[in-house]
Amino acid sequence: MTDKPLHSGHRERVRKRFVDTGLESFQPHEILEMILFYSVPRVNTNETGHRLIDTFKSIGNVLDADITELTKVSGVSEKSAVLINLIGNMCRDYARCVHSSFQLNSSEKIKNYFSDYFKSCTNEIYLFVTADNEMNFLNSYVFSADNIESESFSPRELAEILLNKNADNVFIGHNRLNRPPIPDDKDYETTKMLTECLKYLGIKTIDHVIYGCGRAFSMLESGGFGFY
Repeated sequence: MTDKPLHSGHRERVRKRFVDTGLESFQPHEILEMILFYSVPRVNTNETGHRLIDTFKSIGNVLDADITELTKVSGVSEKSAVLINLIGNMCRDYARCVHSSFQLNSSEKIKNYFSDYFKSCTNEIYLFVTADNEMNFLNSYVFSADNIESESFSPRELAEILLNKNADNVFIGHNRLNRPPIPDDKDYETTKMLTECLKYLGIKTIDHVIYGCGRAFSMLESGGFGFY
């Protein structure tokens, strides 16, 4: 009699949940857990998904990580690292295809971009969108709100990513769950900290957009960039 593969029932339930509802109900570590189903047979990949998020802080950073860095995480084989890296590269190529002629040259376009991204998010995140000198969309990077708003946060990691990608300009966006998009003192402090750090690297912060309750608030439009 053949033994039933370990966790097979769980994996089928996770796959069915994705087929039925998409990713809206998935936490970041659960998305990685499901990706790893296809490179890791018969092992509980949920724990590996947690370790990846704990290490890289967001699913966007996991997908941006190189193969060597991924394999340093316990439970991530070279096969799994290649799969994750491949998906990350596919996402970036797709974004470039979709937005290759997209210009972030008006407040309305910027707010619409962030609104479209945030409206289906189930976690509070920061989204950094980069553009060249002509305001052509280049790429986007996700960090968890807990990471950015932590007292121990260092903008060095973000700065290294943006420098490596040759960004000239950056737009900051973050979402709120069930709260209106009205900035508070912490929002202005975070914006000032990020803006001043990136300014010394030659990267200009253009706007900080807050999204909540179906509405987007632009700090630039409100005059909130007086410190720049």
